[in-house]
Amino acid sequence: MGLARKGLINPIPTTCYKLDGAEDVLNSLAAGKIFGRAILSDA
Repeated sequence: MGLARKGLINPIPTTCYKLDGAEDVLNSLAAGKIFGRAILSDA
């Protein structure tokens, strides 16, 4: 935690995807094509 507080660790990349594309996102995740965090949202 100390390293993160000092800014020595890069944040996890986060990308939002529309909920209607969930199947494609999950397939890309399973194939290792998504790096970081994928958030599904209906907004």
